[in-house]
Amino acid sequence: MIPKTEDIKRNVLVVDDEDTLRLLLSTCLEDSGFNTASAENGVQCLKLLQSYVPDLILLDVHMPVMNGFETAAEIRKVKAHVKTPIVFLTGASTPEALKRGFESGGDEYLYKPINTDELLIRIRALLRMRDAEAEVEKITRNFQYLLVQDFLNYSTAVKIPLTLLAQEFAGSLNEQQKEIITIATTALDEHIQLLQESAQVALFDPKNILLTKVKSDIKEIFEHSLSKLESLINQKKIRIEKEYKNNDLKAYVDADHIAQAFQFLISQAVNLTPENGRIDVTFEFSRNNDQKQLKFVVRDGGAFIETSELELMVDRFEQARLNKVVMVKNLSLTLCKMIIEAHEGKFWAENSDTGGNYYIGIIPISE
Repeated sequence: MIPKTEDIKRNVLVVDDEDTLRLLLSTCLEDSGFNTASAENGVQCLKLLQSYVPDLILLDVHMPVMNGFETAAEIRKVKAHVKTPIVFLTGASTPEALKRGFESGGDEYLYKPINTDELLIRIRALLRMRDAEAEVEKITRNFQYLLVQDFLNYSTAVKIPLTLLAQEFAGSLNEQQKEIITIATTALDEHIQLLQESAQVALFDPKNILLTKVKSDIKEIFEHSLSKLESLINQKKIRIEKEYKNNDLKAYVDADHIAQAFQFLISQAVNLTPENGRIDVTFEFSRNNDQKQLKFVVRDGGAFIETSELELMVDRFEQARLNKVVMVKNLSLTLCKMIIEAHEGKFWAENSDTGGNYYIGIIPISE
């Protein structure tokens, strides 16, 4: 059942260079049960959106520094705000202005002077539409999860007789038969791993995941993640070079999810690194303006991968949108990215002319 928009306290961002109108709109919205934030121009708006996630944006068209059309176009470039409803506030009603507004990412127009009753009706209508879309997305995710689980069950059922054959329960095998069964079992194991990761992706939504943040030792979390991959690392005789640039690496994070992200990341780095290779890992606290952040960098020992390929390996949703096929057939890096983004962080990959490929994550830290 879709909750009524009126029953949920929503966040509305008001962007207008007129102090009086900004105050009027904010007061009206707050009296009607909304939370509000405000910005005086497009640049201030974009800066605020780096840390603030509104449910809807009221955006003036004619502003100094950056006008509303330019601001909307920049907003739509940010994944977190691709579907955030934008209502333009304007005094211009020409067909050209309307066309430009919708092309830049607007969803609705309101003409000045603003009728507050009409404003509230339009806002609630847009939010109900967005709620309906979110509910459809949720149902689709659940359906995908159940479908993947069915494939997973069938794949596991196929593996059981193959395992029995490999153990010669049905009679002895010659070397060629053993090799064929080994090839089939290996392919099936990779298939099952991909299905398991797909099931996690189907249910995982960075915007809605519930994080339980406690003060945790990042070093301990990473070492624990490494221990889970010890057999794989030893099997390929890979050396892990670690550098912890701070003595105290404690931060408020969801330890279980971060451990999972590290495990996905190192597992992928190990897969891309040849036998007797090396993986370099660095952890450090740094600052971006006044914000403390945890930065980690992992460099695999694999072959050079083009930046465009790396980007699609990290973001398999973008790969699907562009209908591309990449060399890596698992979802490890995408899952890692989703967990870091759930912590309001960023995760990306870069190649290096000196060898290997870099995977970089930044998580803002509360002090």
